[in-house]
Amino acid sequence: MSTDELMDKIHRYISRISDRSIRRKVRRIIKSIGEKLYDYHPLTLADSPAGEKIHHDYRGGLLEHMVASIEIALALSDLLEKHYRGRVDRDIIISALILHDLYKVYCYERRNEGFRRSDLGLLLDHHTLIVSELIRRGFPIDIVHATLAAHGKYGPSTPKTVEALIVHLADYIDSTLASEITRGVQLAMERAGVKPPEVITVSDALKILEKLGRAG
Repeated sequence: MSTDELMDKIHRYISRISDRSIRRKVRRIIKSIGEKLYDYHPLTLADSPAGEKIHHDYRGGLLEHMVASIEIALALSDLLEKHYRGRVDRDIIISALILHDLYKVYCYERRNEGFRRSDLGLLLDHHTLIVSELIRRGFPIDIVHATLAAHGKYGPSTPKTVEALIVHLADYIDSTLASEITRGVQLAMERAGVKPPEVITVSDALKILEKLGRAG
């Protein structure tokens, strides 16, 4: 899927936020991407990776991760409501999954064919940057919490609401799925005597895996 298609999906998900005030705030913060922070200029959303060597560490990786995480979270929300008769606020979930990694655009910069931490990213992590901005913009506390708790025990806060837990699980599932697939394919290529690329997308990894399966 192209970065334009992924960005279109993000905008469609924003349109599904039922609370008008929250929807407007999310649109405004997305629109503000590109403004410099201190003296640092961000990557574009289309360019930014979601990680450095861990998962989605390539151009468009951030958008790919955002869309996949939202789709996982909505599926988990449907399950919770239909199977367990729970109630889930999807406004919180969609908003937090769009926002939780958004300020990674400030934390990475291009280096040769890949990416590395920016000077700002070495000083301040993306959690600190985005949560500070959400508070400044007056986002509801439940969205701030779900954004902050997205990384679970590996982040600055653990989930204290059902919505925050779903956000964390969706983020974890997609990041783990992506990293396991790409690492596994790179190892399989090495075993087959083929030098793997330093950076590989999840889509390309799955295509390679299919070819290796046919050959094996």
